[in-house]
Amino acid sequence: MSENTNTQESQKSLNKLRAEFESWLGMVVQQGEKALGAFGLNPQTGFHPDIDIVETSEAVCVCIDVPGIDPETIDLNIAGNMLRIRGLRTSCKASREEDARVHLQERMTGSFDRSIPMPCQVLADDISAEANHGVLTVHLPKPEPERPHEIKIKVSTEPKTDPVESTLM
Repeated sequence: MSENTNTQESQKSLNKLRAEFESWLGMVVQQGEKALGAFGLNPQTGFHPDIDIVETSEAVCVCIDVPGIDPETIDLNIAGNMLRIRGLRTSCKASREEDARVHLQERMTGSFDRSIPMPCQVLADDISAEANHGVLTVHLPKPEPERPHEIKIKVSTEPKTDPVESTLM
């Protein structure tokens, strides 16, 4: 009877562990989808343009693959240090015709919305973008680095006093 009780207790423990694991896994999936959404990735469509970010001493350069997308339909803006790109890639015109039978469709389509954190401060008013051969290149100049400022030290000939003591009196 003791063996049966131990088996039941073990089974209860395993069931509890399994339920906790499934709950945890559900939270991971949910949080993962939220995290993907924060970066502009849509887990439902799976489409997002590939991006390269390169920083030089003078600027940040972001290259975004947007083949088949009219550059005039792309929304590009910056808020703080977050660059946001939104757009839509549609299927080819022939596949949208009423009598069309699609035999193979490998190209991902759908809307995308990506927010890309910049690795440093950029000059929002000087940003430029150019589309060429399906690649959108965004040039984000960096501000001039602050130069050190020399601070003159006043030399006093007065008797030495403790600055902390003089404020307490």
